[in-house]
Amino acid sequence: MTFEQLESFLAAVRYDTFFDAAESLHITQSTLSKHIGKLEQELGLSLFDRSKRSASLTAAGQAFYEEAQTLCSQYRHTLNRMQEFKTSSRQSLRLGTLPVLSQYGLTRILKDFSSTHKAIRLSIEEKEEQELMSGLLQGQFDLIIARDLFLDKSCLSFYPLANDRLVAVLPEDHPLAGSPSLSIKELAREPLILMQPYTSIYRLCLSIFQDAGIRPQIVRTARMESILSAVAFHEGVSLFAEENFNLFRHDSVVSVPLSSSPDLPIGVAARREKKLSPGAAAFLKFIRR
Repeated sequence: MTFEQLESFLAAVRYDTFFDAAESLHITQSTLSKHIGKLEQELGLSLFDRSKRSASLTAAGQAFYEEAQTLCSQYRHTLNRMQEFKTSSRQSLRLGTLPVLSQYGLTRILKDFSSTHKAIRLSIEEKEEQELMSGLLQGQFDLIIARDLFLDKSCLSFYPLANDRLVAVLPEDHPLAGSPSLSIKELAREPLILMQPYTSIYRLCLSIFQDAGIRPQIVRTARMESILSAVAFHEGVSLFAEENFNLFRHDSVVSVPLSSSPDLPIGVAARREKKLSPGAAAFLKFIRR
């Protein structure tokens, strides 16, 4: 069992297809399949049920997914700890972030920080929300940039950097496309294509429908670029954070604000009970000036 095999398995779980998973790792689909096959051979178990059109995790696969996450997280943590010995002569800041730096103008903040704090070695790693939280709690990251929605405030402090709101995403010729705003009830009968279930936006959408007493008609989940194409072809409508839509906008798709959208703050999170590293303390001071 190798960590390349574990990473291939984790990617296959997170993405809709083996092709997308392989692309995310910059390997071929054949290589990814071989990695997973070797894992199954070594374990003597089938991790995926391939009897249907799209592969799904078996019960053993689901249990192994939880173990593989822990193994890979600990592996990365160990590598980072060893790296600290190489760079012990300099302060460092290990920052985990959602892939949102461009849409919220955060790239400029990080560049300005590096320019004014040249003694601090800044490393940035993009991850999804679950990996950010586990990475922060296990010491892989000093700080994370994440949405306020999914953070556990009992053990984390949050420092906002930007705000956002939910918008409905519709084909430009949809009957509701010209509305100044939409209520969630106006979308009750619409087929929905939402972001993937592990995202806080997906969980927020479900919560909003539940609060309104509506059972949403979710036809599928996908990545943002795939959703926009599907909406353009009238497969359904979606709900996005507005700045995400502005970054990935599609010529045949429009956005309409939700009249009851909650605020969607994004910012920096730190562990409350853990003493901040000098680099982390300097960064928090920089963004709060």
